[in-house]
Amino acid sequence: MSLKELLAELQKEYLATFPAKVVLISDLWRKREMTELETEYHKMKGTGRTYGLPEVSQVGEALERLCEVAPDQLEKAVPLSLQVLTKIRAHRERGETLSVEIDPDFQAIVQLVMKADKAKAP
Repeated sequence: MSLKELLAELQKEYLATFPAKVVLISDLWRKREMTELETEYHKMKGTGRTYGLPEVSQVGEALERLCEVAPDQLEKAVPLSLQVLTKIRAHRERGETLSVEIDPDFQAIVQLVMKADKAKAP
């Protein structure tokens, strides 16, 4: 098996975990288990690039940042992140890549992060 084939197989296995990740994140958010929620997004930030899915890392990074500096924005951001993750999985299963930079749900998350960072600026 070539390296490219191995990576494709690992991506497929990783993407297969997304429905469970969506349920886990939803449960953590519903229970307001903020430390665990931040940890899940942190893991996503790291594993996305590891599996060759930088768009997953972008979602994880943005949501981790909101957990840290603007938890009040999570009411909007968590559902958006779950939508984006679902879209990422669907695109990848079709052999495509979701350009999160132009995805309206991800752009809404980015706006929340920018607003939070601006509010925190000295």
